[in-house]
Amino acid sequence: MVLGDFKFLGVPCHSIELDDLKVFMADDGSAKRIHFATSHAHALRKDSRGKPFAWFNVPFRNTIEPLMKKELGSSNFALFLSKTTDKPFRMVFNEKEYEDILAFMGKYKDIVFLRDCLDLSLSLSMNRIDENTRTEIGELEYQAKYHPESSEYSNVIASLTERMQGFLDSIPFFKDADYICVVPSSHAFVREIVSGLKGFDFSDISSSLSWNKTSELKNAESLEDKLDALLNSHLLIADEVDLKEKSILLVDDLYKSGLTMQYVAMMLKNAGCSRVFGLTLVKSLGNN
Repeated sequence: MVLGDFKFLGVPCHSIELDDLKVFMADDGSAKRIHFATSHAHALRKDSRGKPFAWFNVPFRNTIEPLMKKELGSSNFALFLSKTTDKPFRMVFNEKEYEDILAFMGKYKDIVFLRDCLDLSLSLSMNRIDENTRTEIGELEYQAKYHPESSEYSNVIASLTERMQGFLDSIPFFKDADYICVVPSSHAFVREIVSGLKGFDFSDISSSLSWNKTSELKNAESLEDKLDALLNSHLLIADEVDLKEKSILLVDDLYKSGLTMQYVAMMLKNAGCSRVFGLTLVKSLGNN
């Protein structure tokens, strides 16, 4: 077993192929996010009959199961698939486990767990509470993206950097990546945030990835057009970067369709990466 396997014990190691991207693009109506602050605030419910003590129900296992296993300190922790709904659940038989899961939900209340092709994938926050109101991080992301000339810009970047720093300091796996890399199409301020992170062992290889062709990517309207543009974009990965069996933390500002991140992750896997984790500042209100 290589060192990376010890660091990421219990974390899946997915292959990503073009067919996986096409499946990811298909809107089958299934939930693609878990957000304990809103849509899944009642994922944990006590059983009125007391047998079991409570039930924990979520729409998918992606990311959340390995993080719960690690945070709850139990290698035996698992979510099981319901035979009737095909959705993950767990019967909670005692108050101690109930309180542990409740504490997990509290710690990750604002975090968005994402169902996609990556090995672990999260957003720090939703970008909006509703159509008219941005979340706190959503407002910071908006200001950084659309008002770089503002006198408050440096404070906005400092706040976003602090949020990402605190997140990485407090949760397992993500900070243990070998490399951190900003998605090449991200806005420039995301690189500023990543360059401001302190105290981590990962190396920033953002400058080692670039698009050779971007015009079609920017003008794509549908997901099908965007995939075609991505396939024709000729993503360049510098030869001097050793990706073999390495883990990468891939960072972007906004997770909307998520397709660009999935494509970059696929190319990194094709270049030899073992695991790709995704982290974005915010998740859009749409797309489940």
